Amino acid sequence: PDHTITVDERGFTPRALRVRSGDVVLLVNRGTGLHSFTADERFDTGRLHPGDEATLVLTEPGEIDYRDLEAPEHRATVTVVR
Repeated sequence: PDHTITVDERGFTPRALRVRSGDVVLLVNRGTGLHSFTADERFDTGRLHPGDEATLVLTEPGEIDYRDLEAPEHRATVTVVR
């Protein structure tokens, strides 16, 4: 992967990430419970168990806000540039 974003009980790391269109982003649940990476109408990993991973490739430029369905107060942003 070109980038990695993790989630755990403290939230997302990093909370803001800038990627190029077509970069591969690895999403990892490093927590002890279920977590998700959910951006309305853009991507949704569903609920990931501890240690689960998902891969994301974003091609449309723009700023995407996402959250954890298990802890909605945990929010982050990925910005896609050409």
